[in-house]
Amino acid sequence: MKKLITLLLVLVSVGGYSQSKYVKKITSLEELERFNDTIENIKTNFNGDNYVDSVLILLNEYRKSNGVEIVTISESLSNVAHLQSQYCADNLIVTHKQNEESLESSFKRGWLFGEYDVIGEIVIERNIKNTLIREETISESIIEGFKRSNGHSYIMKKPNNVRCGISIIQSEKDKNKYFTVIVFSDI
Repeated sequence: MKKLITLLLVLVSVGGYSQSKYVKKITSLEELERFNDTIENIKTNFNGDNYVDSVLILLNEYRKSNGVEIVTISESLSNVAHLQSQYCADNLIVTHKQNEESLESSFKRGWLFGEYDVIGEIVIERNIKNTLIREETISESIIEGFKRSNGHSYIMKKPNNVRCGISIIQSEKDKNKYFTVIVFSDI
C-alpha cells in the first residue's frame, strides 16, 4: 500500500511538469523504486562543493554565448556567498538580506573578507527531486533557474563582472532543498 501511495504521489508530481519537455517518465514500480533510491542517495551524499566548478563552467558558457567575457572564481567572494547560502539553507528562505546588521547585505558581508566591491548577488533554491524529474544535473538546474529570471540573467551577463564567488548548501532541515548564491565583483 505504501508503494502504491508513493507511486501515485510521484505520478501527480510528474504530471505537474507535463508541459516540460524535460520530464522524467516513470512507467513501472521498479523505475519508481530506482528513482526514489537515486533521490535518497543524492540527498544523503550531497556536497555543494562538488558542483561549484560545473556551475562556474555553465555560468561562463552563458556569458560567452551572450558576448561577455568569462568571470573567474574567488575564494574570498565564495566565502561571502557561503554566508548567504548557509543563512538561506538554515532558514529555508530565499533572500538577499540577513537579520544581523553587519550581514544585512552582500556588500556588508563582503567587508568581512576584504571584498569592498561586491556589486551583485543572485540567490536560488532548488529541489533535488524536481531536478531529477526534469532530467537536469544539479549544476544545470541552478544555472537554468537563474536564466529563467530576468533579474538574475541580467546580473550573470553584466560585462563589468570579472570575478565571482559561488556557494551551494543543502538544507539540514529539508535535505531535498539546496540553496545557491553567486556574488560578483567588478575588480
